[in-house]
Amino acid sequence: MALRHRIEYLRKEHEELLDVGGKIEEMLELAVKPNVAEHLKSLNGLRSLERGIAGIVEHCHAENRIVESTYHHSLQPAERARIDAEHEQIVRAVADFREELKFATVDRIVPMIPAGIDVVSRLRAHVAYEKEMLNRIAAPAGTPKRTIPKKPSGKGPLGTKRSHARKPKPSAKAAHILPYTLEAHPEL
Repeated sequence: MALRHRIEYLRKEHEELLDVGGKIEEMLELAVKPNVAEHLKSLNGLRSLERGIAGIVEHCHAENRIVESTYHHSLQPAERARIDAEHEQIVRAVADFREELKFATVDRIVPMIPAGIDVVSRLRAHVAYEKEMLNRIAAPAGTPKRTIPKKPSGKGPLGTKRSHARKPKPSAKAAHILPYTLEAHPEL
């Protein structure tokens, strides 16, 4: 798998993690309301997000996955240590949140709220940092990599062509560009 495919995979994973964080936050907002029906809806919604919450933990435990190996080789030791520490903090925050959620009831919902907020805030900060690292390694698709300075046109100040300016020859390389094909996935 090429580096840019791996990085695009991680970017997609980040978007999914942020989506789960947003859903947790929506459910926590319902939990704050004084209506018991909203509390029940919040609890049911949070418990239905268990798969997404498990995805957060999987992201944190996936340090040795082949998908992230190239990504981590591109980091400085301090950056790698920060990401590892953030992963550990997120796993602990998720464990605390799950514990509170397990014992939460409609009338005992308040202790769960700070634990959920902690998960969402840590997750957002971590994803922002990882996105920054990914953008440093490879620019996102659709963004220009760098601006190429304009070459002199060979024209004088009045727009007339100078006599010593030459026309560029057509590039032979341009005719031999092959279409891009997907590489075989080495793990399959």
